[in-house]
Amino acid sequence: MRLLLTLLFSLCLMNAVFTQSQSAIDGTYQVEGIECIIDFNDGEAKFHFNPNLCITSYSILDSTQIRFQNSKACTKICCDDELDILFIKKTTHYQYYKLKNNNLYLYGTDTLLLINKAKK
Repeated sequence: MRLLLTLLFSLCLMNAVFTQSQSAIDGTYQVEGIECIIDFNDGEAKFHFNPNLCITSYSILDSTQIRFQNSKACTKICCDDELDILFIKKTTHYQYYKLKNNNLYLYGTDTLLLINKAKK
């Protein structure tokens, strides 16, 4: 019985850490170099381009790992800029994240992206 309670307590602690990590990056960020704002909220990332909006999901795997899903839903109001298209395609390359000061770093094996927390 004691082993079962210890196991349940450990699972609850792991879930609490995961939940905290999942919401750790929640917020609005301005991407440097292109006109894009990203809203991270509870596993959903909204990429606000000019003029289109793309939405994809992400998962926080631990305190440094992130996984963006391949599927993206984008509006098609008008023409997308080539940098916007390249940027949205590269999201699956970002496997890790780091929060430092009001900056969010997304990076993979050969990519690095710095985005700043948007001021309210």
